[in-house]
Amino acid sequence: AVKTAIEDSCWIEGISPKFCCDLRRGPKGDPACWTGVYNFDSCCTPKVFKALEMETIRETCWLGEITHDMCCDIRKGPRGDPGCWSPPYDFQTCCPAEMETVTAFAKS
Repeated sequence: AVKTAIEDSCWIEGISPKFCCDLRRGPKGDPACWTGVYNFDSCCTPKVFKALEMETIRETCWLGEITHDMCCDIRKGPRGDPGCWSPPYDFQTCCPAEMETVTAFAKS
């Protein structure tokens, strides 16, 4: 529980995992980010790296005629336009707001 509490409180006041966990800044990310219990191992967890990976993919979802409006339109299906998706791009990653809507609808 303590480990999760630390992990959940690492990223405040402009301190971001994108900056602090960047391995180009050193083998343990940016050393200036860490103090006490807040260190690379407690803050840059597999969960954080997965979120960073999803964010990087999300930033490159849309290109040219492949747009959010076209691909995330849930009137085309519960995963938007199926023609838009090929790994690593998928509805869940590129259309998080629409995914929440579909999930909420499925639960009701």
